[in-house]
Formats: sequence, structure tokens, C-alpha cells
Amino acid sequence: MRSFVFLTLICCFNIGFEKALGKELTLDIIHINDIHSHFEETSHESSRCRDGSELCVGGVARIYAKQKEIRDRNPDTTIFLNAGDFYQGTVWYSKFKYQPVVEFGNRLNYTAMGLGNHDFDDQIAGIKPLAEQVNFDLLASNMVVNSDEFVEGVHFKRSVVKEINGTRVGIIGYITQMTEYNFPENKIEFTDEIESVKAEAEKLAADGVEVLIALGHSGYEIDVELAKNIPLLDVVVGGHSHTFLYTPMGEDDIPEDRIEGEYPTYVTSTNGKVIPVVQAYCYTKYLGHIIVSFDDQGELLQPVEASGVSFARPYLLDDNEIKPDPETLEMLVRYQVNLTEYKTVYGYTETAMTQAYLDSEEDNIGNALTDSMADFYEDATISLINNGGIRTGFPEGEISGEDIFMVIPFQNTVDRLKMKGSEVKKALEVAAEKLVPNDPAKYPGFGLQVSGLKMVIRPEQDNIGNRIVSIQTKNLETDDYEDLEMDKVYTLAVGSFMVPKKNARYLRGIFDFVEIEEHIPGTVTDYEIFKQWLIKNTPINPQVEGRMTFEWQTDN
Repeated sequence: MRSFVFLTLICCFNIGFEKALGKELTLDIIHINDIHSHFEETSHESSRCRDGSELCVGGVARIYAKQKEIRDRNPDTTIFLNAGDFYQGTVWYSKFKYQPVVEFGNRLNYTAMGLGNHDFDDQIAGIKPLAEQVNFDLLASNMVVNSDEFVEGVHFKRSVVKEINGTRVGIIGYITQMTEYNFPENKIEFTDEIESVKAEAEKLAADGVEVLIALGHSGYEIDVELAKNIPLLDVVVGGHSHTFLYTPMGEDDIPEDRIEGEYPTYVTSTNGKVIPVVQAYCYTKYLGHIIVSFDDQGELLQPVEASGVSFARPYLLDDNEIKPDPETLEMLVRYQVNLTEYKTVYGYTETAMTQAYLDSEEDNIGNALTDSMADFYEDATISLINNGGIRTGFPEGEISGEDIFMVIPFQNTVDRLKMKGSEVKKALEVAAEKLVPNDPAKYPGFGLQVSGLKMVIRPEQDNIGNRIVSIQTKNLETDDYEDLEMDKVYTLAVGSFMVPKKNARYLRGIFDFVEIEEHIPGTVTDYEIFKQWLIKNTPINPQVEGRMTFEWQTDN
């Protein structure tokens, strides 16, 4: 892209980044993000595939077949990038940890992988074996490691440079700062993504690297900010927010998933340069593919939207697009035969349980999960779960252990908190602070599902701290709802992910600024609790029942 050039003109000199003369390059970039251990194909809703492969999507066998098809066309000028969160999300990770990630990661033969927050869910001990056994580099430029267990240059790199047809291509990693929740003792610290990627980009440019790609796991909004603020970049490949980007080809081109931006999203940087940003949803449902062309100075051909980017598409990985690779399917079998215990059916739902369209909306799957948590403790009046802890839904029909793991895969314990009603309201007001008046769809929204509560929430410009205009709790003896008493002490059942902890500023954090009378850590996981509740109550038929009502302002 740019090199560090020392120019001497008469008696003066100027030091700066100048263009490095290379070769023209057309580069195929294949990319994926947030696999979350979805090695097998899934339904279109990312739950267990129940209807046969012809109606299901994704899985590593389809990924392998599609990436091979693309690579075989241009083997010398194609790279395959993974933007993080290969770990965690199904029973495969809970049972086998890093082993299938190593095996199938090596088969997919990524060019590089940006580390994700869930790749550190088992801290250094969980990621170190992967780093030592895969055939590709793990990247993150904004990690400061305070431990000799995980070493830069050995287990991960800030960036990697690949020479492709005479052009040096630099790939710079980044990871969300929220990953600090996995390291309360600060064994690894996570610095600002923009500052870190910029510094690494300047270093690589000074070394004469012509093309720079940012590959990371901080979410779509950060991806866009990177492109805006670092003109040295040429392409940003992101993950973490599970964002579906898509550009329809016409009025009849209507995808089944909600479009959250164009694919690619063209971002104008601070110096006027146009930089494409891409992301490919999650759970192996889509595989992104963008073809970019550079001149001999490492700049995208102009105009970028036509010449610089000649092809851009996220492939829906169904049987219409690509058939699963038979050899990869066979590799799955030796793991599948050790998962039979999770095929056991524990109950039946008479209605499909789905996640709400918005993050500020009640849904029936959240109601079922929180009801199971509250039921576990006899004295629990209220229970809460964060939306991000619910990964998919249950279709109508049988529910197996595997199904439950796909919905709540993180094996959080359910903890007990005791606090006064005034502190409960204060905590919920922290969640309500995130609401944007007039914009129900704005992330992160309220972000919670609840049991034992009925609330009316009215977000206005000037009422932060007082947005919950009505709040009632369930009387455990009568099942009636009554006003929350400010001085009464209530028992809450809450997933351990949400409880106060050091380094929690990027989590929900609703309990970090309230007074808690007592915190009793749980010893049973949310998986076991929901399983036992399902066995006891099957068949279930959860409904949306007015636990949260949002009164949105309307523009006149």
C-alpha cells in the first residue's frame, strides 16, 4: 500500500508514507465469521436440522465444498479469512472443546483467523492448544498479554503478510475489548481497536506492504469506524455482531434474513478513500465472497464500486448453492457417534419458540427460559436473561438435549441475588438507558427477557433513570401481580454471565452499580435447569404475555 520513503531534495528532507510500486492484483477474498461450533448443518433458523439435508443449510461440509470451488478457479490469488468466534455455541464445543475446531479448521485451511471473544471462553488454557496445532495464523493487534503462557509471535500475531502474485498483502487482526470479561485478573488486556489497527497499518505500510486488510471481531459498527478512520486500509472483514449484509439484485431479490446493510458497505475514509466493509452473518449459513482489484501501487481501482470491487456476494449455503463435501461429512461421523446422549428427547413444545425481531421486545423463548430459572429457586420472584445468551429458537415439536445446547450453549450457572426493590428498579433502569427514543430497532436496546415482572417502559430524550414508568412483580403465593415495593428484599435468579464482576464494562452491567444484599453463586447450569423444567412441564406452550410494554415516542 504505502512504504516509508526517505527523500532528499537539495538540502531538505521529507519523511512520509508513499506508494510502493508493486504489481496489479485481482484478489478473491472468501470470508466467514461466528461459526460458533456449528459443524453440522442447521435449519434456516439455525436450530437443529430436522428435515433432511435438502431443506437445511450450512455446516463445515458445505463450507469446504464452496471454498474449494472458488479456490480451484484462482488458487494463487484467493485467500480465506475467518473473523473469529470459531468456539462455543453447540454441544460440539461443550463436549469436545478445541479438538474439532483444530481438525476442521486445518481442513478449511484458512489464510488467517482473527480471534473472537468466545475463543477465549476457556481462557488461555482453552485457546493455547488451538494456536499450537492449526496450520493458519491467529491474529489480534490490540491484545496485551501479561502471561508467559500465551506468547505473541508463537501463539498469535498482530498481523501476517502474504505475498500474492508479487504483491505483499498484510492482514491485521483485532478483537472486541469486551473480551476482558474472560480475564478478571488481567492476564490479557484489550486495547482500543482503531488505535491498534492504525499503528499496525502504519508499520506494515512503512515496510512496503502494498495491500492492507483488517480482519477482526468487534462488530459492524467498529468495522465501519475502522474504515472511516484508517485510510491505509483497503478492505475490512468483520464479525461479532452477526450482521447480515446484502445488496439485492432487483425488486424480487428478497433474502430470508433481515438486511442490516449493503454487501459490501462502502465507507468513505477521512481522506476521501472508499473502503469496502464485509461481514457474513453467523453459524455457517452464509459464506462471503468479494473480488477486489488493485493497481500497481496497492490502491483499489477506481471507481471502487465498479472496478475496485468486481464481484460481491454472500452465498446462502443450501443445496441449491452447493452440495456438502462427502469426505468432510465422513470426518464428522467420529464425533457424532459420541453425541448420542444429547439426542435424548426431554419434552415437547406445542408452539414454535422464537427470538424477537428487536432487542427491545418480549419473546416467548425468553419467557420459557426465565420461567425455568425462577422455578429452580423456590423463593425467586424475578429472573432475568440477556438476549445475547439466547442463540436461536425451538421449532414446534420435540426438544432434545442437543436442541437446548443450541439455544443456551454457554453453560452459565443460575445465581441467586437478593436486593431491595429500589435496587432492582435501578438495575433495570441501567438497561433502559440504552434505548434510543423513536428508534426501537437501535442496538443494543433493552436487551433482556424477564420472568416475574410486568413493566411499562417509556424512553424519552430527558428521562434517563426514570424510563420504567410502571413495574409490578408476581406474588409467589397468589400468582397475582402487585407493585414493586422499594424497601422489600426480593430474590432474583440470574445467569452468572450477568452478575457483577471485575472488567464488566462491556457487558450488560446492570448490577454493577446497585447495592446487592447477598450473592449466592449457583452450582447448576442453565442447561440442566431448563431440561428439568421441561421434563416437569411438558408439553409447554409459552406465549408473549405483556411482561414488557414499550411506549415509543412518535414524531409529529
